[in-house]
Amino acid sequence: FWQGPFSTQFNWPTAIIIDAYGNMYILDAGNQRIQQFTPGNKVGVTIFDASYNSAFGSTAYSMAMDSFGNLYVADYIGMRVQKINVVARSSCSGITTTTARTITNYELFRSDNLVPVV
Repeated sequence: FWQGPFSTQFNWPTAIIIDAYGNMYILDAGNQRIQQFTPGNKVGVTIFDASYNSAFGSTAYSMAMDSFGNLYVADYIGMRVQKINVVARSSCSGITTTTARTITNYELFRSDNLVPVV
């Protein structure tokens, strides 16, 4: 994979999640999108493109998934967490914005703040 804007390229990937079905989700902050790779496939599908609605910018450094399969993207400069509703295992629809209080780097990286993806 070379750096770039095409669906087979990344431009600053910042987070990777693997769900219970073996799907891999990559937060490509530089291209403002989330790519999904299903098991056995070498080419990903863009399941969420944040450039259309400014959902998150190139400072989206982290991503998590809840037990329902919804994705949460932490936007550092925007100081918010975006919930992205997954309607199927291969598409997303709608976002919910949560503006968070400013936290310190100490709070962000404390081990007791880590939540496992289940």
